[in-house]
Amino acid sequence: MSKGALQRAFLLANTQKKLSNQLTNMTTPSESSESTPGRFSSTPTPLLSRRGDSRRIHGKTWSLTAHATNIRRNSQISRIWEHGAEYVNLSEPNTGSHWICDHCDSIIALRRSQSNWNASRHLLKAHNIKVKREINEEEEEQEERQAERREATFAALIARVNVDKFRELLIRWIVQSQIPYSAVKSEAFRDLLLCLQPGIERYLVRSHNTIASWVDEEYQKGRQVIKSQLQQSLSRIHFSFDIWTSPACTAILGICAHFLAPNLHLKHALIGLKAIEGAHQGETIAELVGDLIQWFELEQILGVFIGDNAGNVDTAVKALVRRFRLDSSKGRRARCCGHIINLAAKAFLLGNDCEAFIDEIDAAEHRAARDEQYLAVQQAKWRSQGPVGKFHNIVAYIRATSQRRHEFKEAVQMSINRARARGTRLTYLSLS
Repeated sequence: MSKGALQRAFLLANTQKKLSNQLTNMTTPSESSESTPGRFSSTPTPLLSRRGDSRRIHGKTWSLTAHATNIRRNSQISRIWEHGAEYVNLSEPNTGSHWICDHCDSIIALRRSQSNWNASRHLLKAHNIKVKREINEEEEEQEERQAERREATFAALIARVNVDKFRELLIRWIVQSQIPYSAVKSEAFRDLLLCLQPGIERYLVRSHNTIASWVDEEYQKGRQVIKSQLQQSLSRIHFSFDIWTSPACTAILGICAHFLAPNLHLKHALIGLKAIEGAHQGETIAELVGDLIQWFELEQILGVFIGDNAGNVDTAVKALVRRFRLDSSKGRRARCCGHIINLAAKAFLLGNDCEAFIDEIDAAEHRAARDEQYLAVQQAKWRSQGPVGKFHNIVAYIRATSQRRHEFKEAVQMSINRARARGTRLTYLSLS
């Protein structure tokens, strides 16, 4: 026998041996499923079905019920219903429907919010039956696009916390609305924020001292920004200042700087609010204004100082001229136009000695609030000012009580209705 014939005979003998071994190791379908659980073949062997109209399982009677198929758009009926049916426990009908396997009497509860995953997993592990259908490439791409859209939708619903922005808005709300720093410790305030975004809990402030430090930090940053803008001014820096009393009865000196920015826009910046203790002397005002000028490093570009016509302002300007060795106090002193117009209007309405008259009226109003006897004295003083004083008394009398305001509104409305009935028009100013 030739060498090639021997090789062909040897290969044929090996092939026959492999086929014999495979036939020896093969078992029946039922034996295979029991010996290798979780493993399934591409063509599972059909199993016997125990489905019936009524089934007795673990001492309980189950009755077959019609399954209401819920087919979504572009979907197919699940294959779990080929291997099981929907049953109801006759002894406990309120427990809902259950899926019972046709092959092993396994019971799985059916819930509206749950998919068919539990039944599919049971068929796969217990009986090597794969019920999930194969999808093609087009369907797979469609499912991927739907998953991406769902992910984008969920991302839009989950608001990311911008800690820096939250801190900025919290400080602005507290400062501009004059909210106490202790408001951050309020349970109602915290519950409001957590209702909008539960993930913000770890960023919530728990101490008013933290807010105080944040506000001071932002204040220092703001001062540096204004300092940089002032030093870039194209013009000299001019200052206006005035004293006013806060609602807490604290005398405060407000100081503003006026300059021309690099973009040729006129800017007005509040550079200081300083509390004044004691008498409002010109030297005290000059010291507060001068310290701010030195902090902002504006000694070389000083302009004029603007204030009202009070004598202490003249004294303050002279002290500032001496401190910074300016050329002349007269050239550095400017009068407030708004204050001048206000004085002229008072003099026109109330006479030359208007300040003394206002002081008398204030004292009379204070006494009239406690004793009606002084009300006539107050009205007489206003009446001495002529038509303006008489008009003042009329307005004050109407606004004194809510009943008079209501009667006045009714009288005005009646006049308007009569004018409309005649075909004319009547206008009036609301006093509410």
